[in-house]
This record gives sequence, C-alpha cells and structure tokens, in this order.
Amino acid sequence: MLKKLVLALALLIMYLLIDNLWRVLGQFDMFSEINQWIQYSIRYTLQIGLCFAFTLTLLSFVKEPYNLFDTLGLKTKTSYGLFISILFTLPMLLGYSIIAPLNMEITFLEILFWSFISGFSEELLFRGFLFGLLFRVLKIGFFPSIFLASILFGIGHLYQGGDLNNTLIIFAITFFGSLVFGWLYIEWDNNLWVPIGTHIFMNLYWSIFDLDATNALGGWGANIFRFLTILLIIVLTFLKIKKDGSHLKGKLLTLDYNYGH
Repeated sequence: MLKKLVLALALLIMYLLIDNLWRVLGQFDMFSEINQWIQYSIRYTLQIGLCFAFTLTLLSFVKEPYNLFDTLGLKTKTSYGLFISILFTLPMLLGYSIIAPLNMEITFLEILFWSFISGFSEELLFRGFLFGLLFRVLKIGFFPSIFLASILFGIGHLYQGGDLNNTLIIFAITFFGSLVFGWLYIEWDNNLWVPIGTHIFMNLYWSIFDLDATNALGGWGANIFRFLTILLIIVLTFLKIKKDGSHLKGKLLTLDYNYGH
C-alpha cells in the first residue's frame, strides 16, 4: 500500500512537471522571442515525449509486465476509435453548420495545433497518463482516480475565465467533461482514441465555425449542440454497456481493481 501511494505521489509530481512545462519555458527570453508555432511545436513535442518517458519510468517500478502503448490506451483499434468519435460529435457538426457560417479567418496551423495536436496531447496527459496510470496501473480506484484527474483538468482551464462567474462555469464544464471522457476511455475497451478523437472533433467544429466563442464557455446557442453531443456520447456508451457488459460494474470502489493492462 505504501509503495502504491509513493508511486501515486511520484505520478502527480510528474504530471505537474509536464503541465507546467509551458510556464517554465516562457520564462526564457530566447523561447518567448521565437515564432509562436515553433513554441507550440517545442511544447507539445516535450509534453508528449515526457508522457512516454515518465510512463516507462513508473512502469519500471511495477512488477507486472506492461506495454507502453497499451498502458496509455494507444495500442488498440485506432480507426474504430476515430469512427466512434466522429459519430459522437455529429450533433456539433450538423448543428453548427446550420446556425453559423464557416470561420474563414482560421488558418491551417491554428486548426493543426489548437484542434488536432492539443486534443491528442491533452487526452494523452490527462486520460492516458494521469487518470489511466492511477486507475489501470496503480489501481487507486475509479472514483479517486477520475475525480483527481478531473479536478486538475478543470483547474488547467481556469485561465479562460474573464470573471469569477465565468471561471466557475468553465471549471464545472471542464470537470464534468473530464469525468465523461475518463469513463468513455474505460468503457470503450481502454481505447484512448475514442476520447482523443472526440476531443479533437469537438475542438475542430468549435474552431472552424464562427460561433463568436472566446473561451470554453461560449454562447448558449453553440452550447446546445455541445450538450447534445455529450448526451449522445452517454446514450451510445450506455447502449454499448448494455450489449457488452460494463467494465466497471461492481468494481468502482475497490483499491485492487485489476482490470485491463
């Protein structure tokens, strides 16, 4: 038990090092003076690389044999996961195409970094690395693992709030979204590509349509279709659970839950 807690603490320290990498790099004049897209390239390359390196480091202290990519949820059905995520996000795509024009000012690099790379990187860090290792490797338990990861995910988006009210709403939305995405990851057979694709496509549709959204909150018209997307995710996942059986049923609170590695 002590070893498990020490490794969990080490994992949290590793997470904090990765998550604060951007702020540390920003302190160097040489870094802040280079092109912003080079900055993003350095940031995400280091973030993804450190997720892999720290995962291998943590696994070296665990007796059971684990595969790096399988442990992070990446060694699985990629095309299937992305197909499911496209299906999940159809309400946003169809709804936004009706209520908003395309954003003609967005650039290829903005789409690449703000939708695809950031979506992949955030899911790898929060769901595959932080939540996934706490739950699947250290077996801390589903509720403690998902709540801790979701609180940190919500805190990571507080900068988007312009005032206290918006900040609290943004935290609530991102916290709830993290709960859903963590549950999604496990129930879709530890396939991280499902939340990765869902995150990417939700970001993409939020970006390529002119919704006058300046943060994670946005307008109520745009949020209707985001909420419908979340509802569809939940409904389809419950249908899968009904068909296949839940991976979590009866095992949520156990500290030695030995599922899926």
